[in-house]
Amino acid sequence: MTLNDSSERSTARAEILRRVAGHAPVDGVHDTPLDGVQLFRVSAPVDRVPGVYNPSVCIIVDGSKHAYHDGQTYTYDPDRYLCATMPTPVEAEIPHATSGEPVLGILIDLETRTMAELMIQYRAASPQPPNSTDTTTGLTVAAWDQRFETALLRALELLDEPPALDVLGHGRLRELLYAIVEGPAG
Repeated sequence: MTLNDSSERSTARAEILRRVAGHAPVDGVHDTPLDGVQLFRVSAPVDRVPGVYNPSVCIIVDGSKHAYHDGQTYTYDPDRYLCATMPTPVEAEIPHATSGEPVLGILIDLETRTMAELMIQYRAASPQPPNSTDTTTGLTVAAWDQRFETALLRALELLDEPPALDVLGHGRLRELLYAIVEGPAG
C-alpha cells in the first residue's frame, strides 16, 4: 500500500464515521431509507448477553464489539466486519463505550429482496460460488477491503441526498452487497 492509498483510505474511513455519527445522533438503532440498513450508537458498555444473530452484516465504524459462539470469540471493529449467514445463537458484548467515545455501526439485513435478487443474478453469472463462509457456525469476521470500503461510503453518501437516494439507492445497496459477496466474507 502506498502512502497515497493509505491517505485515501483514512479519508474514506473518516467520512464513513462522520456520516454514521450524523445519522445516529443518539443511542439506539436508527432505520435508514436503504432497504434493510440500520445505523446504531451505543454510549455505555453492554455486558455479555445472549441473543440470536439473524442473517446480517454488522459493521463497526468506531469502537469494537465481541460475539461468542461455540467457544470462539469474534471481534469486529473498524478493520473487520461480522457476517452471520444463518440464524446463530450468540452472546455479545460491547466492552468499552462512553458518550464521548460511542460505538457506532451499521447493520445490514441479508434477508431482503435486494439480497435475494443479487444472489440469483450472481449465481447465474458466476460459475464459481462466492468465497465460502464457515457453514458450521454461520459466522465469519472479514477484513475491510477497498471494494467494500468504497461501496459502503457510496451507499452512505446517499443518506444526505434524498433525490439521489430515490434514484440510486437500490443500485448502491446492491454494489455494497456485491462487495460483501465477492469479499472475504463471501
